[in-house]
Order: sequence, then structure tokens, then C-alpha cells
Amino acid sequence: MHDIQGVSIGADEVYKVLKTKLDSGVEPVLDEDHPVVKLLTRISDLVMQTLGTNLGKSTRIVKQASMLYRIIHEYLQGRISSETYPERKLIIRTLTRPSFGRDGIDLTKSSIELVVDFTDIFDVTTAQSIGREFTWAEFCEKIPATVRANCMSGVQQLATTVLKGGGDNYHVVTTVPRDKSFRLFVSKVVTYFSQKTEIHIYVVQMRTKDYGDPESTRLLKAISVGLRFRSLVLDEQSPFRPEKLGHPIVTAPDLKAKISEMLGQMDLILREANEADLSDPAFLIAIWGRGQEKKVQDMIDVWEVTRIRLYASADDVLMAAEDVSFRQKKENLLRHCSIFVMTLKS
Repeated sequence: MHDIQGVSIGADEVYKVLKTKLDSGVEPVLDEDHPVVKLLTRISDLVMQTLGTNLGKSTRIVKQASMLYRIIHEYLQGRISSETYPERKLIIRTLTRPSFGRDGIDLTKSSIELVVDFTDIFDVTTAQSIGREFTWAEFCEKIPATVRANCMSGVQQLATTVLKGGGDNYHVVTTVPRDKSFRLFVSKVVTYFSQKTEIHIYVVQMRTKDYGDPESTRLLKAISVGLRFRSLVLDEQSPFRPEKLGHPIVTAPDLKAKISEMLGQMDLILREANEADLSDPAFLIAIWGRGQEKKVQDMIDVWEVTRIRLYASADDVLMAAEDVSFRQKKENLLRHCSIFVMTLKS
């Protein structure tokens, strides 16, 4: 009322509906100072003044006030007292049904609401996001630069897939440093008669718990990390092999979707390696033996340079428009994919 009509309501005019007066099922007895009695009396007085008559105080008003009080009480019991959200959620809103372009749906004119705390994912605190909707550009700026391209592409491809009615209804993003991974999945799509559209995306942190002997578990995870990278890019059946990604029949949107999925899966593997603390010196000495520090350092250097260049070239493709420079960025990505595959083989 204050925001819309400029009506100020003082603290002395606010009262609490007491449950205890109605829990027994007995009709409450209200005195003349009760706010509901005052309200009906004021209305009655206005009517009497308009009609030019004066009927005085009516006991009927008190009875009607008691009935109205019960109705108010029952109504308020159906209102939300408190609300909690166990998981984070993104809500994408567009004024019209999103249109489809070469790279999927166009979200440049959409707004984004962040529900619950996104502090450890994006550069925004809860206090900054409560009651606010970000533009798509503002939302993208809040994503850490090192994972921005993959996250933006993931959200866009996820929304595109759902609106088209097919494909996997999830995507994986990872924070920086890569110690936390989050699975994004669409929980609801709402289209109003005005064609305004809402896409609700839950952001759920992926957690694992280990059991058994710690050393055996760590060795098992080290083997798992190696085998998962092998199946991801080395296996003949993998859709992420360079020759498959670079095939002429793969369109730019399809390539971006595959790259986004590949980076998400790589981040999951790296998160598992980080959680298992596979870079622990004692663990590396147990595997490679003593006196092998230079060999291990050389492998780490080659791996890190190769990975960084692969991610950088992938981000270039994800952020690129389908123009003359796109083919060059695609070729650069495929070259770094091939180097990455050779690094894994060695």
C-alpha cells in the first residue's frame, strides 16, 4: 500500500492475529478497542453520515467483527510463514518466447534471478541478489572469467535443449579453483499467455564420500582418473576425438555443445583428482619412486601447459560468432585437442 498508493501505516496500527482465541473453536469475544471492531465501526459511521442518520452503537457490529476476525485468521493461516530453498536456483525470464538462432536460443534480452546463496559460484553475495534480477550481460560478468565461456554456453545449450524437447536435461559447471562441481538441470519451464517465459534451473553441488582404506581408495581414484581421460578422448567410440569434432558435418552449434560437454566432463575428472589429493608428494613418491622429481615435474609442466591451451582455445570457440574467424578458431581448437590426446598417450 505504501509503494503503490503512498499510504503510511504506523506501528500502532499494526496488530497480530492471535491463534489462541480461535484454537478452541469458540467464537472470539471482541471489545470496542479491537482493530476489526474499529474498522467496521468506522465504515458504519461513514454510511450513517452519508445517509444523514445516526443509529448509535450497534451490538451487531461486534458480532460481525467476530465473524470477520475468524475469516481473517483462517485466511492468514494459509499464507506462507517462512520459506527455505535447500538448493540454489537460476530463473531465466524472457518477455517473449525465446527465438532460436544458430547457437541456440537468444538470451541477450533475458533477465536472471539468483535464488539462495551463489557466493561460492559467482561473484555475487546473497545481499546483492535478493529481490534483484540481473540482465544476461550482468549475469555473465558475475561468472569467473576462467569458466565464463563454458558456463554461459552450458546454460544456453541446456535451455535450448529443453525448449526443443530433447537431449540430456543437465549440464556440469565447475568453480575456480576446480574443487567444486555443480550439476545444472531444468526443473520447470513456464510460458504465459503473453508468451513471457520462465526457465527454472537448479544448481546442485555434486558431492562424493569415500569409505574403506584411504590409501587403496586413493590408488583406485588415480587409476579411475587415467581411465576416464582415456575413454573421454582416446577411445575410438568417444564423440570428442579431434577427427569427430572437426568433421565437416558438425555444425557450429553442435560443436559448441560438444565442447561444453567435454569441458564439463574434464572438470569432473579433475575435481575427483583434486579431492583425492593425487598431487600429494608422498603419494607421488610411492608411485614413481624416489629420485624421480625431475621426471614428475616435466610431466606436470607438459600437462598444465597443454590443458591451459586446450581450455583457452575451447573458450575462444564457445564465445565466437559464426563468422570468418570461426573456422580459424575451430582449427586452433582441433590442433590443441590433438596435442592433448598425444600428451595423454605419452
